[in-house]
Amino acid sequence: MENYFINAKLVSLRKITIGVFSNDFINSDSRFIFVDSENKETPLTVIRHVSDINNQLFELFLPFDYPFGENCYLNISNINSIPIDLSNVTQFPEFDILFNYHGKLGNFYDEAGTDFYLWAPLATNVVLKIENKKKDFSLYEMERINNGAYHIKLSGDYLNRKYHYLVTNNGVTRESNDPYAKAVSLDSKYSVVVDLSSFKKRKRIKPKTEINSATDAIIYELNIRDFTEDCEQITNKGKYLGLVEDKKFDKNGNPVGLAYLKDLGITHVQLLPVLDFYNKNDVDINYYNWGYDPISFFAIEGSYSINPSDPLSRIKEFADTVDKLHENDIRVVLDVVYNHVYEYQSTCFEKIVPGYYFRRTKTGRIANASGCGNDFASEKFMARRLIVESIKYLVETFDVDGFRFDLMGLIDVDTMNKICSYVKEQKPDALIYGEGWDMGYELPFEQKTCMANAFKLPNIGFFNDTYRDIMKGGSFKSNISQKGYLTGDLSYVYGMDYAIHGCTLPYSYNPKFKTPSQSINFIECHDNYTIFDKLAHSNKDETVENRLKRIKLMNAINVLSIGVPFIHMGQELAQTKNDNGNTYNVSEINNFRYDLYNERLDIVEALKDAIKLRKELKYLSSNEPNKIGEIISVTHLENGLYLLDNTEEKIGILINPSLENLTFTFDKNFKVHYLNGFKDIEVKGNSISLDSLNYLVFTYKE
Repeated sequence: MENYFINAKLVSLRKITIGVFSNDFINSDSRFIFVDSENKETPLTVIRHVSDINNQLFELFLPFDYPFGENCYLNISNINSIPIDLSNVTQFPEFDILFNYHGKLGNFYDEAGTDFYLWAPLATNVVLKIENKKKDFSLYEMERINNGAYHIKLSGDYLNRKYHYLVTNNGVTRESNDPYAKAVSLDSKYSVVVDLSSFKKRKRIKPKTEINSATDAIIYELNIRDFTEDCEQITNKGKYLGLVEDKKFDKNGNPVGLAYLKDLGITHVQLLPVLDFYNKNDVDINYYNWGYDPISFFAIEGSYSINPSDPLSRIKEFADTVDKLHENDIRVVLDVVYNHVYEYQSTCFEKIVPGYYFRRTKTGRIANASGCGNDFASEKFMARRLIVESIKYLVETFDVDGFRFDLMGLIDVDTMNKICSYVKEQKPDALIYGEGWDMGYELPFEQKTCMANAFKLPNIGFFNDTYRDIMKGGSFKSNISQKGYLTGDLSYVYGMDYAIHGCTLPYSYNPKFKTPSQSINFIECHDNYTIFDKLAHSNKDETVENRLKRIKLMNAINVLSIGVPFIHMGQELAQTKNDNGNTYNVSEINNFRYDLYNERLDIVEALKDAIKLRKELKYLSSNEPNKIGEIISVTHLENGLYLLDNTEEKIGILINPSLENLTFTFDKNFKVHYLNGFKDIEVKGNSISLDSLNYLVFTYKE
């Protein structure tokens, strides 16, 4: 009996398999006894037995459903206390039916006592480890309640106390943060009890500008740290509160920080992740990360706080930041990451319910379509609940105005529809959009929130990479030298027809979207190369001056296209990342370059003008593609001139994407509504010369 190995595993609710690596002492005549937590013994029937020289496999029938939450084991003849492996249980088809818990989760504070709830359906024991008055820790065993949840109520005032759960699964006890905790300690080491009642009661500040459709929005993407870290005039550089320091100007009188955003005229800021992400040290500025390594779906990131050691401070600072932006007529969209987590093995999710929260391939491995080491299984009941509850918390507590979903194609349609229903009910003008790439094979195609399913998801927007590629050409290292229509390949003119209408009309291609509000039109975002760096490859034979003119033109057309315009921070300054297309963990290179403002003032002013024009041109807010198709005509003119004519509003756009100055003759009397910063210019005759890489807006005279 010295050389043997036995493994017992639950493979269905009433079946246990036993692998025995020895033939010396177990055979078909052996007795198999199931022992529960009260030492009650139940003989098991062998329903299958297979053996060879040194190995045996037994399949045993359990006459009742396995009693989860109990310490059970097997006795085999003269071998006692063989543990039963439950590691496959989360993959059972009945699992979500058995354990679809609908009750409270997380901590619920009151001065008289605090309740703690945790969902740990396979755990045989859960202990609350909580900081006491002596700044040491006390242990309290929790009670198993319904559907796999555990609960304990502690009397007394536990405000701001740190805590962990000690969760025993498969005989192994692991210490974990609370997945539903709204606050964490410095460096996210502990969950913390906080009182959020004051945040939920505070007065809501409604931005002045009405948003009747997503097409009324002009989105500006920024990172909290990058936007102010390199700004001399900002006190709280790189922090939540630094973003909303108002009435700040540089030595040349140019607006910085919040004043700059207001001056630009955008309607929404999209903030790169602000939910707690992996950070070696909340106070070490030498560590840099954009935040696409989430470790919590509820706690606010500490490194952007002026006081990260105070768990409540970061929550208050972020709430104040949203309020201040609202006060200044700017709405807030949060970039949220629910498709994967940072190092799944070390997360609270895997420690508490091993094997549940992450998708697996057909061979049982952890899926990795995200390219980040794991894919979060949004389609599972409690994983979906976690995501939806996170969204609810962010809306109810911080009054945010929308969400951008990272790798949204990895999130299932049902989860996204639940999110949409809730958010739109709370805030009808909220924006819901994301990266709709079709990724991986574990989630069936029809369940993916990907662009190819856009017609089934009319309330969800998608980053339109077709628009991006037609307008500027390749964005990746492998195709960065390829040109688009506005970077010099005028043969893309039919693609231009498709793109400038937000890919909603059948111009050369089938429509991608049901409505323009689904088309998030972008030519640059935080990922990949900046336009400036891309042009250094695709247009390397041109002068820098011409490349800057192209950027100015692209920015304007981006804003004046049908759909939802999206601008990346620094795009309006033609910033560089030193030819680096992957800067998620590279500090300083992503910083907003206020020092370029004066040097490239014309590009900034051109974008501001385009934003003002968009707000004037009513048809750009239309969400009806058929109506747009009826009133807008497109004409391809000689030498590359491009004419967009609105017959209803008697206004149009003339674009010159070529390197030549070109003349155009109108067949009606007209005046220039906008050209190079000037408005309502009277023109003699019916002809006008338009500089290379430029555009104008015209109106017809009555």
